[in-house]
Amino acid sequence: MKLSEMFEAFTHEDAKTLNDVKISRYMPIATKVDLINSCDKKFAAAELDISNTTAIAKMKELAKFFDLLLAYVDIEVDDRSEEMYDRCMAANFDLFVKHYVKNDYERLCRMFDEAFDTGDSAMLRKVLLDVGTTDMAKDLEASMKILGENQDVIKNLNYIIGYNEGAVR
Repeated sequence: MKLSEMFEAFTHEDAKTLNDVKISRYMPIATKVDLINSCDKKFAAAELDISNTTAIAKMKELAKFFDLLLAYVDIEVDDRSEEMYDRCMAANFDLFVKHYVKNDYERLCRMFDEAFDTGDSAMLRKVLLDVGTTDMAKDLEASMKILGENQDVIKNLNYIIGYNEGAVR
């Protein structure tokens, strides 16, 4: 069954059709890891700017619904549009599924959130991915030039640090 078909049965309260849908209450850890890795590949392919936190938040929210929550349901997700997401949320379709998978889904979401933290780890990831893509020699040369032009400031900073920390004197 496809998501669009299941959604129609849900909104029309077609219990017979819904009874044919299998919802797993637990997902093995290996499957959870595979899902998160799949999301990682999708996020990398999207090439989002990490400073665009709203775009990242939207992408994470859509992934939590389409890729994580619906992975518990034996259906084919045929429509991943924002419109389908909005229709499912407005009809509380997500709550219907969460009723059966709540505890395990919450564990999966914690893993997902830890893997895709948009704070320091995302910035570190971007820095690591950018290694080798910039001309580090030019950046280092510019930094050395700035330091050379400001030797008095550096001496004063060393004096201040030494005043507060005896080992620097």
